[in-house]
Amino acid sequence: MPEPFLIVGLIAAVRRLLVLTAEFARFIEKGDGAFQGAMLELGLLTVMIVASRRLARHSEKASPPVVVDRA
Repeated sequence: MPEPFLIVGLIAAVRRLLVLTAEFARFIEKGDGAFQGAMLELGLLTVMIVASRRLARHSEKASPPVVVDRA
């Protein structure tokens, strides 16, 4: 079941995305190299978030729910 791992990764990526955007002014002050690195990381995080969400949605549709008989 990959869903729990995808959810944890999704939360970590969103957390890093928020931290990165909060520190954007610092990257602008450091110069072009730091800003380009931050933009690259921002793009990669966005792709990872979209991909993990699609994978989680696809695995929800592919796997039937587990029914436990408690009789």
